[in-house]
Amino acid sequence: MPRPSGRRLAAIATVLLFLVATLGSPTPAEATVPSNEDLVDAAYEGLLGRPADAAGRAFWIGELERGAAPGRVVEAIGDAVEQRRLVVEQAYGDVLGRRSDPAGLDFWSEGIIDRLTVRSLRVELYGSPEFYARAGGTVEGYVDELYASVL
Repeated sequence: MPRPSGRRLAAIATVLLFLVATLGSPTPAEATVPSNEDLVDAAYEGLLGRPADAAGRAFWIGELERGAAPGRVVEAIGDAVEQRRLVVEQAYGDVLGRRSDPAGLDFWSEGIIDRLTVRSLRVELYGSPEFYARAGGTVEGYVDELYASVL
């Protein structure tokens, strides 16, 4: 069985955390099935860090009502362009100490879904001339900064 992607694992974790929180009743007889609305709200908060907008909420609730699997809906929310952009911004801040520029944000946001994992995005940023220059522009400075940043 292939190893799930980071986005898939995040979607699974969101669903599991949601189910534990909502089904954590003292006895199975008292447990309630979470509503579609609650699931969509939890996915937006957990993956995008914000409440669901009205249009997105209505769309995903509709998908669930038409029989879409809850895990697939959460995975799709987590694979949204907005979420990929959040990942890229976080990587830029962590590795380069700044916000991304518009061209870099667009390029890497598409790259995450097309060919890169979050880990390989960070590797690319650590290997960039900008990171090297930020570390003092010497091999010694680069290695020191890389160790300090990664370890």
